[in-house]
Amino acid sequence: IFYLQISLCVLFTLVDVGCVLLLCGLTVNVITSLSLLIGVGLCVDYCVHIGRTFMVHRGTQDERAHRTIISIGPAVIKGGLGSLISIFFLTFAESYFFSTFFKVLLATILLGLFHALVFLPVALSLIGPEPYKQTDRGHPPNNISTFTVVNPKYLKTDSEEGYGVTPANVSFEDIPISYTSSPEVGSREEQVLHNDRSSRGSIRPISPLNFNTL
Repeated sequence: IFYLQISLCVLFTLVDVGCVLLLCGLTVNVITSLSLLIGVGLCVDYCVHIGRTFMVHRGTQDERAHRTIISIGPAVIKGGLGSLISIFFLTFAESYFFSTFFKVLLATILLGLFHALVFLPVALSLIGPEPYKQTDRGHPPNNISTFTVVNPKYLKTDSEEGYGVTPANVSFEDIPISYTSSPEVGSREEQVLHNDRSSRGSIRPISPLNFNTL
């Protein structure tokens, strides 16, 4: 998994920011701690985007790292630039609070981008994990093959008012592609499906039920 590489990126960013604080003559206090807290959140965001994109690409580790930089790198850079623009006007602040906040956040963003775009892809190309497992398009994973169509708590039986509804497990493969269910279950009349066991793959709609009246 890529959590180790991301953790190293964040750790190295904190170490580098600590060196910047020392060079600027700043100490660890409430202001620098709050600034670091915000900056670390941004660093994690940059690294997670790189790591997640690396996991979805396929090929050799070098190819996946190269495709990651091409596909998500510009978006990460734009995100960093947006953060820099948002703190740009603090450059002219004379208050100790705002000037310290600007210095710490500026260093954290720049160093976070550097580690996310330079260090992390190199680390993933060397010791990166295998990509996510891929399933066939349009089909669920093999361990999910059936689902229960009806809930007996809300349905009538064959002997009551002739609804003819019985719970049944239906395979995903038996459901027509054109079938879609209502997103608001129970808010209006719903079509209840019944698996006709006499003919495999045949799913017929029966009398609609109003769940609100049951």
